[in-house]
Amino acid sequence: MSFKDRLIQFVLSGKDELSPAAKKAAKSLSALTKEADELGEALDAAQETRGLVRELQATERNLKQAETAADRAAKRIAAQRTG
Repeated sequence: MSFKDRLIQFVLSGKDELSPAAKKAAKSLSALTKEADELGEALDAAQETRGLVRELQATERNLKQAETAADRAAKRIAAQRTG
């Protein structure tokens, strides 16, 4: 067997030995990419929820202010009727 043939045989056997590891690494990378995508979607959902919570809190503050204003107006009307 010539040097060239032995070199080709060596390269091919090395490739065969690395192939399972490369396949395993590719599979792991694919799983990691999928998990990263899922985490990104979860983060987007959490940020959206956070925005909705802030809007709800602002609505609650506005409602309290409106209730306070309505109470004051009712008291003024009552005072004007009796006074």
